[in-house]
Amino acid sequence: FGFPDIHTLAAVKDSKLFKDATQSCKGEIINELSLDERWDKVVPGINSMLILPIVSPNRCEGVLLLASQSTGLYEAAHRKSIATMASVAGISVRNAFNFEESQTLMDAILQALAEAIDSRDPFTAGHSRRVAQLVVALALTINDDKHSFSDVVFSEEEIREMYYSGILHDIGK
Repeated sequence: FGFPDIHTLAAVKDSKLFKDATQSCKGEIINELSLDERWDKVVPGINSMLILPIVSPNRCEGVLLLASQSTGLYEAAHRKSIATMASVAGISVRNAFNFEESQTLMDAILQALAEAIDSRDPFTAGHSRRVAQLVVALALTINDDKHSFSDVVFSEEEIREMYYSGILHDIGK
């Protein structure tokens, strides 16, 4: 049930077999690694492997890899089960990237809006950005000060909302 030194498995990524699977984005079952010319024995003791790339719509995001000291261990049913997990993982990774891209776009739009408002008066240029930075710094200071504000803790989401509030506080001007 596993290898005594998990770090030895990291060397699998240097094998031609691993590189082929990630570049082609196709999974494989190899039940007798010694017969596969792509396996250069980078990890001694592995005799069979099930390798499935985690694919998002654009690229290979990672790999699910099962390795065993036994031969002839993996079957098509194993691949099907692991393929389901790899598919769900790929969708999850893509959703996370989409969310992050949406956040970045929203931040850029809000920043442009604040700059447009601030540009109306040269004396207030950068004012909204500074207010946003100050309110975030204050919230982080309160989070760090357990002595004076032991019952107050701002979540990451609340701090982001404070930042947006600072950026948009002059929107009615």
